[in-house]
Amino acid sequence: MITLLQKGAKIVNFFGGLMDSPNGNTVQQAVRSLKTTGALDGQENVTILGAHLLEFPIDPSLGKALILAVVLKCLDPILTLVAVLAYQ
Repeated sequence: MITLLQKGAKIVNFFGGLMDSPNGNTVQQAVRSLKTTGALDGQENVTILGAHLLEFPIDPSLGKALILAVVLKCLDPILTLVAVLAYQ
């Protein structure tokens, strides 16, 4: 994630400096989504959960579902659901 590359930098500001930058509203929506998931805290720093979610090559909400499934000891059905939802 960008916050790991540039400590203390706002994510929107980082993307705004790129030559082919994405829409600012899209970036803000993604940041809100990561905060809601718990991957980022209020200051846009990566949380412990966010660091674990970086290990999964899937949507953060699906990664969080996998982590919670392990904790709640119901991995098999959740893994099947995540595999179906992550398949493009």
